[in-house]
Amino acid sequence: MALQFWQAPESIDESPVLGFLRGVALSHGGRLFGHSWVNDYAGGVWPTITDGMTAEESRNIIRHLVVEAYVSRRIPAAYMRGSRVDLTATRASSGTISGRT
Repeated sequence: MALQFWQAPESIDESPVLGFLRGVALSHGGRLFGHSWVNDYAGGVWPTITDGMTAEESRNIIRHLVVEAYVSRRIPAAYMRGSRVDLTATRASSGTISGRT
């Protein structure tokens, strides 16, 4: 019988599906926290713009961009690779942050 994705494998190392599902769960958790946090500081969700934009929607978008720019500037430079966050960066035993290549 084939292993169903919700069943635990004999060994965690045997299941790439389990790894994928953990990644999806972490991604959704991060998005839930991040979007909620930005929405709180921006004063509401990013507006749906289908038929023009009101002045308040414009201000909301500007607040979103300001909050997101602030957060981006707070990411340590060692974690940045171009315009992306370098998830392979590690903290060396000396306490400094370095990226792996």
